[in-house]
Amino acid sequence: FFQVLFMASHTDPLRALLHPTTRHETAQAVFAANCTALAYTSVDVVGELPHDPLPPPLTPPGCAFLFLGEETTRPAHKAAAGAGWTYLVHRRTASSASLSRRAFSRIPKLLPHLLFPRLASGRHPTTVFLDSKLRPTAPLRALERFLAGGANFAAFRHPKLCEGRCLSVAWRLWRAAWTGCSVAGVGREEGRGCPSPAFDWMEREASAVLRSGRLDDPARLVAQVARYRADPAVPPSSYPTYIDGGLLVQRGAREVMDAWAKEYFLSGGGADRDQPSFARAVAASAATGRLAASELNIRTSFEADGSTFRHWNRGWSTAILAR
Repeated sequence: FFQVLFMASHTDPLRALLHPTTRHETAQAVFAANCTALAYTSVDVVGELPHDPLPPPLTPPGCAFLFLGEETTRPAHKAAAGAGWTYLVHRRTASSASLSRRAFSRIPKLLPHLLFPRLASGRHPTTVFLDSKLRPTAPLRALERFLAGGANFAAFRHPKLCEGRCLSVAWRLWRAAWTGCSVAGVGREEGRGCPSPAFDWMEREASAVLRSGRLDDPARLVAQVARYRADPAVPPSSYPTYIDGGLLVQRGAREVMDAWAKEYFLSGGGADRDQPSFARAVAASAATGRLAASELNIRTSFEADGSTFRHWNRGWSTAILAR
């Protein structure tokens, strides 16, 4: 089994990002706990884990995994030390050696379909990724139900996007006057190259992040967004959605996760923010017919079933932010 993992890592550039020992230890832990659904997060810092991450309530024993970089130590006196996590070491490989700590910590996030093995039944487990700064309030089974209806990937739209309805009136009026695009921001006037609301928001958020200074490599994000805007094969008008990356649910979503990971790690994405790479991957996959809309459940910030997710605000039903 270990030899198979090692050989596969040398033929697939995405698998090469995952250390064979980490994959082997993860597979052993999943099989030992018989996890049909699991939660996980990933952190890579020097020294002790800076937060007190918690798995979702009612997660089955042994089915919550916390991946720590090789220089990250377990919390000694914090709540996370006894929170029910199975700690696994996330090791670097030759392919991941040059990645920043933030990008390296995203390898488990974007490769759950390669990291977590199929079950004995042949089915994929349901995996729930949670940003390590989040305190989940919804039970694991409630999050698993986001895949009802045939979807194999679920996430929440960025709450400040709301498919264009939350873009300010002033912004949409300026857009109409300056570009000739619609005030409604539908973004389908392809003959005039009008960006979709999702692409609009991606550019605005990138500008805000650049102004904040919270980036390891600002030039890389600038080049990434400029490349997306200039690409006629996947024009700005074709971007259907922009997600909050703090909560992801998937079950065997190889098409979307492979496309996202390849764009982020292999295609010159790789900036501190992974949401632009997701937006690009979905737009490109949809344009070529490789990804059916029915496979994705991109939820709004306020759902009819009561589930909400507002990563940067308190008082919602799915998780709260602890910084």
